[in-house]
Amino acid sequence: MLVPAKLFTPHEANRTLPYVRRVVDDLLNHGRELRVLWEREEPRKLQPIERAVKVAEQLEELHRELDLIGCSFRSVNFEVGVIEFPAMLQGELVHLSWRHDETDLRHYHGPRESHDQRRPIPADLLEASS
Repeated sequence: MLVPAKLFTPHEANRTLPYVRRVVDDLLNHGRELRVLWEREEPRKLQPIERAVKVAEQLEELHRELDLIGCSFRSVNFEVGVIEFPAMLQGELVHLSWRHDETDLRHYHGPRESHDQRRPIPADLLEASS
């Protein structure tokens, strides 16, 4: 398995959250707007298409911002935003997992597991990185 260039500790991931939270808020807002633009009942008019292209470009830029940090954004429908940070926990490559509606990062899951399968980060690892 390929090890990412940047691995986070829980403490490092939590330190990025003020900035990451703002980026995720923007991603969710732009994603919802794009979804509304494409779900309109009326025939596609030039103005909504131009706006959709602009919003899609903004989404790409926001994804690049997260890539530069070293984390990734997951969302099926732009209702819930999940951020994953690559990490090593107890010798195992994992994804630290944070939802935009959580105050801080306290969960992880394996690389072949989904966000729904996440588990609490052991308390001693959270405390050790504070």
